[in-house]
Amino acid sequence: MDEELEELRKKKLQELQQQAALQESIEEQEIQKKQVEEQKKTILRSIMTNPARERLARIKMARPEVAEAIEEWESARLWLPKEEETATPPVKELAAVPAA
Repeated sequence: MDEELEELRKKKLQELQQQAALQESIEEQEIQKKQVEEQKKTILRSIMTNPARERLARIKMARPEVAEAIEEWESARLWLPKEEETATPPVKELAAVPAA
């Protein structure tokens, strides 16, 4: 009887430890996601004008997937060589987005 009880306690402790580790992992992922979003906002703030950011905010309300593609394109432009900087955004990706 005592051995069964001890075995159940060990099993329960192991389950709790696994749950705690999973919760910690989820929290770390959320923190990383927030940091990436803040970095993206900072980058966009530095390269976009106020009217452009306002337009992007309106697009984000209506078509979040299109706004995400625009944000990714704008942030990626920072890493492009100067001659490629004037390249057009990935129209194929935007065309693949279903109409609302």
